[in-house]
Order: sequence, then C-alpha cells, then structure tokens
Amino acid sequence: MNKKIFFRCSISCAEVCCTGATLLTYKDIMHVYKVFPITIGFWKYIPLARADNDFFGEVGLAVNDFFVIGEFIGGNWRQKRCNALGKDKRCMLQLEGIKPLQCSLIPFSAIFDESVQDRIIQYQRANVFKKCGGFLDNTSLIWQDGVFVDKIVRDNFYQYRNLIRAQRPFMMSVIKDVRRSSSYRDFLYGKHGIFEVPIFHEVFEEFLILTGIGMENKGDFINHQKRLLKNTTNKEDVFSDSLKIYETYES
Repeated sequence: MNKKIFFRCSISCAEVCCTGATLLTYKDIMHVYKVFPITIGFWKYIPLARADNDFFGEVGLAVNDFFVIGEFIGGNWRQKRCNALGKDKRCMLQLEGIKPLQCSLIPFSAIFDESVQDRIIQYQRANVFKKCGGFLDNTSLIWQDGVFVDKIVRDNFYQYRNLIRAQRPFMMSVIKDVRRSSSYRDFLYGKHGIFEVPIFHEVFEEFLILTGIGMENKGDFINHQKRLLKNTTNKEDVFSDSLKIYETYES
C-alpha cells in the first residue's frame, strides 16, 4: 500500500466547498445561531467498511440495508454561497474563532471510517469538488494508507464523531415525532436524498438544553432565527415551517 492524500485549502476556489450550508454539531450551534437558520437533516448511508456498521449503529437508525443518520444543518444547502464567506473569500467565522468543526474537515467525511477516506475523496473529486484546487501533490500530506497522518485533521475527525454520537438521542426524538409522516416514509423508501425538518415544539426544550443555549436564552435564539428566516431568499417549506413555529412562542 502507498495511498496518499495531499490537501491544502485554496482560498481562490472557496465557493466550491463554502456553499449555502454546513453541517453543525450541537456544540457549534451556540456560536453560529445568529448567522445561520438552523434545521435538522437526515440522510441514508450504506456502509463502505465493516467498521462503518458499528459506527452507524452508534449514531443512527438501521433501516433495511442502510442507516438513517441525523445532523444539524446551518444555512440553506440550496444556495451557492455561504453567508459567512466574505467578499475576499475568507471565512468570517474562522476569523472570529467560531468556525464549525465540519468546515475544518472538508473535503473528508467523518461519517465514514478513517480507512475509506481515499474512496470518499475519489467520489468528492468526481462530483462536488471537481473544481477544487486544494488537491496538490507535495503540499500537506493529510492521509496515508488508511489513517490520518495530519494530527489536527485526525483530532477534528474523531471529535466530530464523538459529538454526533452524543447527539443521537436527540435525533431519535425527532424521528419518533416524524416516523408516521408520509414525507418521512417517502424519504425512507423513495429516492429523496435528504429529509429536512424544522426544530419542532416537541423537541425544542431538549434542543436548547443539548446545545447549551438554555431556556434562559430561548428568546434570543428565537429572535435571531426569525430574523434570518425572514431574510432568506429561498422560501422553502422547511424555512416557512420553522418561521411559523418560532412565531408561536413568546420570545
């Protein structure tokens, strides 16, 4: 074996990875809820390695031959550019020291095992990262023969995995509330790649406690989310539903 992945982020093509949304861990949300509208997304994953089966079971729900895994979404993935990306193509959140953990892992995926990241990168480079200029040989060696050799990336990778383990009970609460809906069943057994929902009344208090925002900052969270949702250019149903929910609260 002599598989290597070199990567160094290139600001010149920042819009390739800094699209309209990013995935958030529950610890990120406290720092960025004034910047992004927050929703919840579920995806279907098929294991690529034996180790994936174990991890997917720890963070998601087994359904037939795949797993449903939920994560928080910051922003609108339908848009082409992140709200936090400045005109100079620099991340304003990074400059403030509150860059989401997922953004530090791109283009790698913490959902899949460390050993298969070469397959992840092969897929990424053929698809969404086709125009990425960061894959230059002899720059920064990040991964080699099944393991991350860059300590920062490796630490971020396993920290992210630990955090999504910790937020699984919340995601299961959300699934419990939506499992009988036709849209969720369509997602499970249809071709929909993502099932995105607002933060329902039933799980809102659990969400505030999990994220550390707390009941004492409930009003501040609601007010910022309402402002962001009203200013959203794309009026998807999930954002309209989120706004309706927040407008029922006394902030």
